[in-house]
Amino acid sequence: MPLLNQAVLGLQFLFLTSLSNAEDVFAHFMVQNSYSYTKADWAADIAAAQAIGIDGFALNTAVDSYEQTKYPDAFAAAEAVDFDLFISFDMTYEWEATDMVSLVKSYATSSSYYHWEGKPLVSTFGGDSDTNDFWNTFKTTLATEGISISLAPAFIDYRDPDEAAQMFSNFVAIDGFFNWWSWPADENANLTTDTDLAYKKALSAAGRTGPYIMSVSPWQFKELGDGQDWVEQCDTLWKYRWEQAVHDVEPDIIEILTWNDYGESHYIGDINPVVNLGDLAPLYVNGFDHSGWRIIAEHYITFYKNGSAPITEDRVVYCHHLLSMSSSDAPTQASASALPEGITDPNYKPLPGRLGNLTVPQQHALEKFKKELQDEGVFVEERMDDATLLRFLRARKFDVALAKKMLVECEQWRKDFNVEDIVKNFDFHEKEEVDKYYPQFYHQMDKLGKLDFKALYACTTQDRLLKRLVYEYEKFITSRLPACSAAVGHPVETSCTILDLKDVSLTNFYRVKDYVMAASSIGQDRYPECMGKFYIINAPWLFNGVWAIIRPWLDEVTVSKIDIIGSGYKDKLLAQIPKENLPKEFGGTCRCEKGCSLSDAGPWNEEKWQKLEAEMSKGTANGNIAPA
Repeated sequence: MPLLNQAVLGLQFLFLTSLSNAEDVFAHFMVQNSYSYTKADWAADIAAAQAIGIDGFALNTAVDSYEQTKYPDAFAAAEAVDFDLFISFDMTYEWEATDMVSLVKSYATSSSYYHWEGKPLVSTFGGDSDTNDFWNTFKTTLATEGISISLAPAFIDYRDPDEAAQMFSNFVAIDGFFNWWSWPADENANLTTDTDLAYKKALSAAGRTGPYIMSVSPWQFKELGDGQDWVEQCDTLWKYRWEQAVHDVEPDIIEILTWNDYGESHYIGDINPVVNLGDLAPLYVNGFDHSGWRIIAEHYITFYKNGSAPITEDRVVYCHHLLSMSSSDAPTQASASALPEGITDPNYKPLPGRLGNLTVPQQHALEKFKKELQDEGVFVEERMDDATLLRFLRARKFDVALAKKMLVECEQWRKDFNVEDIVKNFDFHEKEEVDKYYPQFYHQMDKLGKLDFKALYACTTQDRLLKRLVYEYEKFITSRLPACSAAVGHPVETSCTILDLKDVSLTNFYRVKDYVMAASSIGQDRYPECMGKFYIINAPWLFNGVWAIIRPWLDEVTVSKIDIIGSGYKDKLLAQIPKENLPKEFGGTCRCEKGCSLSDAGPWNEEKWQKLEAEMSKGTANGNIAPA
């Protein structure tokens, strides 16, 4: 991962040939990273982009409704300074064509919406898994609303030059094409222009009137785990890729990948401190200034637009690695804390902010947090081990004062809600009846649920549902997590949750919105950092309206863990959960004898964990159990 610097030296860019034509330059903007943006944040990014000649942003937009709530500020900021924007649908999410039509209709008439030959330009990331009929319906529906678009998608499965003509034959509805691939294909070699030239030629041969969009990118590095770890050969890519665009391909539009995709390291914009980068990306993003790439981009953007090399001053931009990637003996940063006891998994590597992977400031924060709790008489030894205190610290980004406030409020809530009494005495006698309509259950290492709100409140109450929720959280921390930790040989601190919305009516949802709000507050404020991935499956397209109501109740970290999926959820679930642990109705192979919802299958059914649960109900259990 490079640091970029600049200095005025005697090195000139000598590219003196002319170009026959030139068009516009856009930067790919990840709207998902605008969660905390205000209009001022948009204005600052737009000003930085305009300063180097970028004409606009391609707004990579997923189905998360909060992304669309950022559009008014984005367009207002763009309209104020004559900056262009166009929509790029992220088709790795399950967009409904009606929702896509609605978003384009809402903004196509803006003075800042970019038009290609008089038509609003619409692009994508992906979408080749959808049929030509899907794209044709999308376009014709807009046309009936008086909006004729130019569709130039990035069909990412099309990279082979030999498939260019066939792609245009398969997708007669598309008008142009965006070649996403701006990095070498997993090889120690420079990227060629073969793909660009083949698809540009095929677009013309097919008689399409849309633009050929060529991507340029400085870098490709990602290390987020779960199959999201890769790097491409990019040390000189930023220079030679621009030269390919200027000299060889001469595309209609150049799209820079990207302005702000921090996770893949190819951001050329400044790092905005309001963006939540999660746990791992900050390790290779924070402190890595990429503004030097904008200096190079400004030179080539001017060259591309004007047709001749601009030489106004001598300047060099250089990058360097902090450590050699090929060094087998490069030192690794030691953690300021030891690994927890009882680990038997030799491959276990704790995530940042966990025991065994704390920075010195994080370790100091933990020690200070514990001491202040002890000095103020708040510390409860049997419930406040280091792993628990770290959950509160991570939830407040290791701000000790905020973490202490959160924990003190949690302790008061435990008294007000009579949590200890619930643990000892609560009997959810209506469980089997409730499970017919809300089968919320733990299964192996995961938590699952399905909803029928109308019937649910006929057999129980909101108060009892909340008490059940608290009882299950206490059981989760006291016995389920330790049992899972022992089973895999390393600490398990979160659950993967699946919520099935099949056949749920929105009318019934609004009847229980108070419960959903209360349950959400309990989860994120009283049991922080216990939720891993949260999949909402079979979400109807109208759920976006519901999500717009739920989302403000949740903090940014919680929202980042939620993945709303339609009916095509199977592959995502199986990527997270072994098929033998996933119930058959969700695409797995598990068929428990009495049904998975009533089986309570999991490692916590072993005798020692059952004994622990019995002790919990008597109030004698200690939840600080190390895996054994």
